[in-house]
Amino acid sequence: MDLQEYIRSEIRGKSVVLVGNARFGVDRSAFIDSHEIVFRFNLFAGQGYSEELCGKKTTHWCNNLVREWQHREGRPRHWELLQSLTPPPTVLTPSAEDKHKRLKTWIPLYERMGVSLLYPDSDLAVPPGSTSKEPSVGFYTAIRLLDEHIPFDVIAFNGGVSNRHDGDAEMRFLHGHPLVTVDTDF
Repeated sequence: MDLQEYIRSEIRGKSVVLVGNARFGVDRSAFIDSHEIVFRFNLFAGQGYSEELCGKKTTHWCNNLVREWQHREGRPRHWELLQSLTPPPTVLTPSAEDKHKRLKTWIPLYERMGVSLLYPDSDLAVPPGSTSKEPSVGFYTAIRLLDEHIPFDVIAFNGGVSNRHDGDAEMRFLHGHPLVTVDTDF
């Protein structure tokens, strides 16, 4: 099933939260786990990750399936965590191009874990002026939800700027959107 069709048919009408990878200093676990749909991103269970502060629920893991060497240390922790979740989360990839060579190497591993792997059949246009760089996986997911007019909460997006992403621009866009509630208490 195409990612956008899945979002339209399986997520619409449910309470949704996008949980970023910023460190939590406040217990927001009850808030996060109260949502029916909980999105987490890339290597979210990295250094500083605490289920006591940021909740235990993960229904959807949005992952760009990075293979860079600097991310190798984080992968075992994520595989262990994914295998412990019941039911296992649905894994979403943000890019239509991922359905080609790179994705094919990952599909058998996800299938053995009992995880559903979804990717878009086509790219989704990012709104003009929302970011000057490549969208982050979290922002790309937000745009897909907004394209279906699905309201959601956002927490622990830190709005950082990197060589690849303009988190400040992404956060300005999300703060100004009427379907998005940004929680800054984390």
